[in-house]
Amino acid sequence: MIMFGFMGIKEGPVLSEMTVIQISIYGDGGHGSEPEGLKVSIWKAMQLYNTISEHVASLKAEGRKLECVWPVLHAGERFNVIGEKAYI
Repeated sequence: MIMFGFMGIKEGPVLSEMTVIQISIYGDGGHGSEPEGLKVSIWKAMQLYNTISEHVASLKAEGRKLECVWPVLHAGERFNVIGEKAYI
């Protein structure tokens, strides 16, 4: 079992097929002209995206064989509106 907020990594082959994982991040919604003071989900999603990508790159630099592809980072449905939910 992996505790909330942690990512588990196991050495050696784990899966031989593609696995889809969707991570949802919730924050405050609001108007794009006033993001100050909001817990903006897209900023947190970008931080998580970068943290995981940097970790994967460091493992590859150590010679570990793994792939991690992030094809989608999505937040909001309307222009100039900060959505409450973002997902990777």
